[in-house]
Amino acid sequence: MRLALVTCQSRPHAVEDDAALFRHLRDVGQAFESVSWDDPTARWGDFDAAIVRTTWDYCPRLPEFLAWARRAAAETRLINPPEVLTWNTNKRYLAAVAAEGAPIIPTEWVTPAEADTLPARLAARGWGRAFVKPIVGAGSDHTLRVEDDPAGRAAAVAFVRSYPVAEGAMVQPYLERVESMGELSLVYFGGELSHAVRKVPPAGDFRVQVEWGGQYRAYTTSAEERAVAEGCLAAAGQVLGRTAPLVYARVDLLQSPEGRWWLNELELVEPSLYFEQASDGPARLLAAIRAALG
Repeated sequence: MRLALVTCQSRPHAVEDDAALFRHLRDVGQAFESVSWDDPTARWGDFDAAIVRTTWDYCPRLPEFLAWARRAAAETRLINPPEVLTWNTNKRYLAAVAAEGAPIIPTEWVTPAEADTLPARLAARGWGRAFVKPIVGAGSDHTLRVEDDPAGRAAAVAFVRSYPVAEGAMVQPYLERVESMGELSLVYFGGELSHAVRKVPPAGDFRVQVEWGGQYRAYTTSAEERAVAEGCLAAAGQVLGRTAPLVYARVDLLQSPEGRWWLNELELVEPSLYFEQASDGPARLLAAIRAALG
């Protein structure tokens, strides 16, 4: 079996995120190559499977990326499959899983043409501070924290009209607990919980990613946290019409003001899998890949 671990040409350092996975594959003699999704010389049919991993430049190139996914899937087994990538790269998937019972953060969806309605909608919500995020985006890029005051409302309107949110924006209440509790990420391989990480932002910030100064710590989940995460995955399966579990999935949770767990993101495209916080995680991912390939 030959595997392609799919990355990107524009961020060659991205492969470092999978360093522990590479080490494990070499240790067990698993044949693999790291291949950029946009490499025009790549021969996807030479691989038994292509695992989408660190394709971190897909957001500004989304139509091109999804067209590549369909082409690659015609030549090899693409993991996760193109219909999942298409669905998960637009954050309106959150509304779909909410309709199936997933506890998402309260959200206003705003197109650029609706930008002028945003101040009234924020006032009606009474959230005070709010997040404004692009519907297509990753890694807290272009995420804005605004106050419910004239300057904050004007900034939100300008943001929704701007280039990074050409697909529209989502507006959510600012959850203060992110500053102390951070975000929980539960990583699943083949539908089974592999490990979890608690990501904590630097003081006074909300961005938990290491590139913004966040810290990652291995975390032991509670039954409640697992139930919420698995309910969100089940809701996604209902929407997608899938009965088989995905080879990999990451569920990111944030706490509400009352301490309930809300879904922040379902990461089904190119998530960091935090192998540095879970030494046996690479073995579990490889087992899930092999099981999916039969």
